[in-house]
Amino acid sequence: MHNSTDLMGIAEPQDNLMIPSLPDSISTTPDIFGPNQKLGASPVTIVAGYRPGIVGAALTMHLNFYSRVNGWGIEFETSAGKSLCELMTRLHKPVNQAWSAVRTVPAQDPGMLAQEQIVGVVFVDGESLGEEGVARLRAFIVDESARGLGAGKALFRAAMDFVRETGFRECRLSTMASLSIARKIYEKEGFEQVSEEWSDTWGVPVMQLHYVWRRDRGQGEEI
Repeated sequence: MHNSTDLMGIAEPQDNLMIPSLPDSISTTPDIFGPNQKLGASPVTIVAGYRPGIVGAALTMHLNFYSRVNGWGIEFETSAGKSLCELMTRLHKPVNQAWSAVRTVPAQDPGMLAQEQIVGVVFVDGESLGEEGVARLRAFIVDESARGLGAGKALFRAAMDFVRETGFRECRLSTMASLSIARKIYEKEGFEQVSEEWSDTWGVPVMQLHYVWRRDRGQGEEI
């Protein structure tokens, strides 16, 4: 049974709305992004590891989208919040990691400090599936205000670099059928769809697609 709190994907235009995914998954260069790696001229930095506010930011970005599009509310928020908080308690283990896309907003007034905002997140969970060598890509999302800055693909590249370097033989994720842009990115990376199912965990039925990346299938295309 797949965990429905793992919605994930890239927001994209559909019916005049931006559609991302927290079923489990955004524009960048092919470089390996380590901690605090700048994306060229972009004002967004990819930061690995725990960052204060990462869970709250992840929930806010998902709720801003899903409450508007699917009408998901308190049940979704509490379920996703518990799931991500539980992962945070295991983040110190070498098979788990998180990344934030951080944007620096200049101070509006002299004497004030610039503000840093988390505008995208992705998580790799190497334990929750209970299979050695199998990871799960979780809660990948970029805020609408930061799309087009390269944050999405950079987050995804950082996560997949970690999957490869840590030695996982498989990585799994779930997304929604409507997220065609996200699906193309996954497929270019070598993910293959293995199943699909209707889910109405939070009251509105959605088609979830389940993908698997396997190390022995190759490295995928450049994204």
